[in-house]
Amino acid sequence: MLDGHNLTFLYAPDTTGIDSGDLGNVAWSQNSLYAGGQYRDGSSYPVLHWPQAGNYAKWQASQKTIMDIRPLKNGGIVYGAADPSFAVLDNAGNKIVEQEASIADYRGNLDGFLISHDGNTVQFGFESGGERPARFSLSEQSLILNPQPDANPPDTTSLNITDWKDSYNPKLNGNALPLEQYEMSISLVIAPDKSKFLLGTRWFLRLFDTNGQQIWKVQNPVTAWGVNISGDGKKAVAAFGDSRFWTN
Repeated sequence: MLDGHNLTFLYAPDTTGIDSGDLGNVAWSQNSLYAGGQYRDGSSYPVLHWPQAGNYAKWQASQKTIMDIRPLKNGGIVYGAADPSFAVLDNAGNKIVEQEASIADYRGNLDGFLISHDGNTVQFGFESGGERPARFSLSEQSLILNPQPDANPPDTTSLNITDWKDSYNPKLNGNALPLEQYEMSISLVIAPDKSKFLLGTRWFLRLFDTNGQQIWKVQNPVTAWGVNISGDGKKAVAAFGDSRFWTN
């Protein structure tokens, strides 16, 4: 913290134990500091609260990144998260209003993101971990709930690709793949003919050959939680965090 008049150092808030992610969004009330972002505590993303420069308290907030925090006149805060969702917390960190996302959540379902041989049908889960499964057919314009799995999961083992899941340093045959700094690899699929593979990250879809040379890349609107390639090798499909499917 810096002095508002001459920018001299005053103190640093206690951040003991905050060693994963970042606190990129901060807010002030009259007597408190609040922060949140990509910092994750287990499976959730808390809002941290420092009352009057004291030790922080963790307020359980969202299942996704905290995108913005605003203090309220009567105390407490309102935050927005990347689900998208928002909630109002009182002075003690209790949720008094919450609006959860009404879109599909593709997280935690890498092996459950299935695709038909021709790429026109995908199977997914409406909830994290593949819960509430469904199958959508583009050609038939139909949605079936709780279907039996009869499509192909992504192949992630036929090539020697390591350290690709939730990692900044995915490797092919022990050699690092060329990602941007702080670009995290999330999802992977190897093509049926084993001649190439598609890597889904928080920022891009990247297609590589078996020498690790990039064939193409496409910028993501949001994180690519799942990727797959059709059995005929003609279509790549991605499941994005905003509930969209992408195909090429």
